[in-house]
Amino acid sequence: MNYSFKSDLYNEYNKVFVKIPFNVWDTCGKKGNIPVRAVIEDIIFECKLIPKGNGNMYFRLRGISLVN
Repeated sequence: MNYSFKSDLYNEYNKVFVKIPFNVWDTCGKKGNIPVRAVIEDIIFECKLIPKGNGNMYFRLRGISLVN
């Protein structure tokens, strides 16, 4: 399955996350830590979606920090 979306970066405790802007359980029928292959600006990487409750999911971008 392929899903495309636009999202903002989310900073929590000096960790950077991308919020998935749809309910993954409703859309895909999956829950828990879900392994995915993501592409941002033609950069491909593998990660796990992290559940945050109420169908909200995020994945963490490692090696990136946000400057306020």
